[in-house]
Amino acid sequence: MKVFFLWPYHQPYLDGFYRDRPGLAEQPLEGQTKELLDDFFTWPVYPVLRLQELGHQVEVAIYNLKPAAEQWSTENAFDMPSSDWQFAVALERIRRFKPDVLWIGPMFDVFGSRLRQLKQYCRRVLTWIACPLRPGIDFEGIDCIITSHSNFVDRFRGLGLISEQMLPSFEARILERIPQSCDARDVDVSFVGSLLWAHRERIRVLSEVRKHVDLRFWLLQQKLLSLSLLRPQFYLTYPAYRALQRHSEGQVFGIELFKVFARSKITLNAHVSVAEGLAGNQRMFEATGAGAMLLTDGGSNLGELFEPDREVVSFGSTAELLEKLDYLSRHDDVRADIARRGQARTLACHTAQLRSRELERIFVSRL
Repeated sequence: MKVFFLWPYHQPYLDGFYRDRPGLAEQPLEGQTKELLDDFFTWPVYPVLRLQELGHQVEVAIYNLKPAAEQWSTENAFDMPSSDWQFAVALERIRRFKPDVLWIGPMFDVFGSRLRQLKQYCRRVLTWIACPLRPGIDFEGIDCIITSHSNFVDRFRGLGLISEQMLPSFEARILERIPQSCDARDVDVSFVGSLLWAHRERIRVLSEVRKHVDLRFWLLQQKLLSLSLLRPQFYLTYPAYRALQRHSEGQVFGIELFKVFARSKITLNAHVSVAEGLAGNQRMFEATGAGAMLLTDGGSNLGELFEPDREVVSFGSTAELLEKLDYLSRHDDVRADIARRGQARTLACHTAQLRSRELERIFVSRL
């Protein structure tokens, strides 16, 4: 089976990655891609790469990565246009590769007529969506939507679409790049992530926790006039959002994000509202995989992922969260035992290697 991975990466991450590595943009495509993948920026590519171990052929393209697009064009005698180069290069790469499966990120601007152009050169198109949907998305041409939460599956199927559930995962090779000593854990309580319009409850909880404990933040920087912040719902929590952003220690991506988890004794997690009370976001597996003790909002399915209060600790209210934070901060041995068991569960049940077999099953079933 031939699989083409086409995904957009966060542009500020890409800009910073290349800025910190002078000369990388001039390297051959293979070298650029390897260095980027070795930074472990986003989980969806790693189960796909693991498909190679199962005998499948995989090609990876970061949709908005211009240096790589330029290098591919040079190496493959393609006249890359100066405008709309992202789509032009993606289309040509897919035309030449002719994949059985195009595994595409939630690139809603590409959905519709452009996706139908891409589909001319592949047998099936599958996508990952686990975020709030904007109105008017054209799903024609998508053969299956994979998502993390069962309520999303129900919603997509209710629209007449084919959908399958698969949880995010942790790439175990990350452990070769981050410290695992207890002595390295110098952050008592951390939060790493985003505060967007869909995170109103997260903003409320973090604002309250900050009043009582030394909570350290690494927050994604959001442009003030972004579509996310222009949502009317966001302004209900905008003052609290600004207060939290002022205390952020910066944004971290890739291996630097996992190093923060490796430094954290406890890290907090709160799902977006569209999860509707279900657990299973990316941060749960990243944090536990890196060895931090995860303190997360509960979910009716949490016990299917981790054993509550043994592998992770859950809370149902801010008061309960503060109570458990106080207890765990005074009982290092209890906290450390939970963290070890949580990491062991992730490495046993939630790795990219295991998810690759789930992904293989889904891909093959759609061919």
